[in-house]
Amino acid sequence: MAASDIDLLGIEIEKVDSTEAIKDRLESIRCATSVAIGLTETMQEATQKSQAVPKIAFVSPPQSYLTIGNRPVQADDMDLTIRIMSMGTLHRSVAVSGAIAAAGAAMIEGTVAFNLRRKQAIEGEFIHLGHPGGTIDVGAKIEKRNDAPVYVEAALGRTARRLMEGYVLVPEKHFRPL
Repeated sequence: MAASDIDLLGIEIEKVDSTEAIKDRLESIRCATSVAIGLTETMQEATQKSQAVPKIAFVSPPQSYLTIGNRPVQADDMDLTIRIMSMGTLHRSVAVSGAIAAAGAAMIEGTVAFNLRRKQAIEGEFIHLGHPGGTIDVGAKIEKRNDAPVYVEAALGRTARRLMEGYVLVPEKHFRPL
């Protein structure tokens, strides 16, 4: 959905995490979607038994913002800004499944993502998505078959971050001479 449809700019991080009204509204939309696509029978069932799917994301045009690590991301470094919820919490980057779906949507005329993306995005090999942790590049190949779009291929580049750095102290008796 468009961030503006829920009165957001699309670059919020802390505001989403700390505002129950925003999280409640997103959960309500997610639950209604679950019922509409037949995943669950009721909205209550969606909250109680299907918290992981469907995911809900909101997108906006490229905008400059600070990541969760306080690093600047420039609007020129992306084609679309995305925020995705996972289990009632704002994802700290973007779920790969959400990135692939957003990239495909950005290539299909008439979708929210297509209408909000940087127009030059169609010329490149990848869609550059700006998320709370930085950016991710996702390729999406869409073909028309019988006048309907078919998502035939996705490719992406993942980023990694150091999780730990440290030392291990091993007693000398465990060393073998070379």
